[in-house]
Parts: sequence; C-alpha cells; structure tokens
Amino acid sequence: MKKSIIYKCFLLVGAFILFVPNVYAEELDFCVQTAAIWQLLGYAILALKIIVPVILIILGSIDFAKAVINAKDDSLSKAAGMFLRRILIGIFIFFIPTIVSVIFNSIASASESLQAGEACNTCLNNPRNSACDGYKATAKAYRSTY
Repeated sequence: MKKSIIYKCFLLVGAFILFVPNVYAEELDFCVQTAAIWQLLGYAILALKIIVPVILIILGSIDFAKAVINAKDDSLSKAAGMFLRRILIGIFIFFIPTIVSVIFNSIASASESLQAGEACNTCLNNPRNSACDGYKATAKAYRSTY
C-alpha cells in the first residue's frame, strides 16, 4: 500500500516535470512560472498544520481509551508507542516549510540569479502573501504573450 502511494507520487512529479513548458532562465524563472502550483502546495501545508494536531488529539484519545478499557499491560505501552510515532510525524509536517526554505535559500545562493527560488519559497511558505499573487500575475502575462 505504502509503496503504491510512493510510486504514484513519483509518477505525478515526473508528469509535472514532463509537461512544464520549456523556458529560458532569462525569460522567466521556473518558480515564477509555476507559482500557482507552489501556492496550492502552500495552502495544503497550511491546512495540514491545522488538521494534524486535531487528528493527533482525536486518535491519541481513542487509542488510550481503548488501552484503558482493554486493561492489558502491554496495550497501554503499544498505545503510547503509536502516539509517539504520530507526534513525530506531526512534528515533521511542521518542519516541512523550514526544510524547503533552507533548500531554496541554498539554491538561490548557489545560482547566478539571486531570485532563483524566491517565488517558490514565498508561495510555499506564505501562500497568502501578495508577492505570490504578483508572481502568478507575471506568469499569466507571460503565458498570454506566447
């Protein structure tokens, strides 16, 4: 089950890379061209930051209630282990924007253009920013001319 999800994600990313129109770096930056996608991903991460703690609380309460009702010695430790794994996954989800920001900042410092990953970083980490809307408008204007 998990492998099929991973394969589907790789297939989706591969299809995205194949169907992104080719542009030259002087004409329009990749991140500016795909600002709408980065903004959508930013909204998804923002929603996950709200939903994940709620799910953690609900599932943790259910697991511990089952363990208390079951009254076996090992069931409480299993519930605690499962809750700890869920908390670690939740913490990882909260650190995704920081990890992405570090990656894009390192790309920007290594590239010739200082704004290489600025649009990606802005739209992913702060999708409600007006700069992201400006990047989307720039990309739309560029697409309408070509």
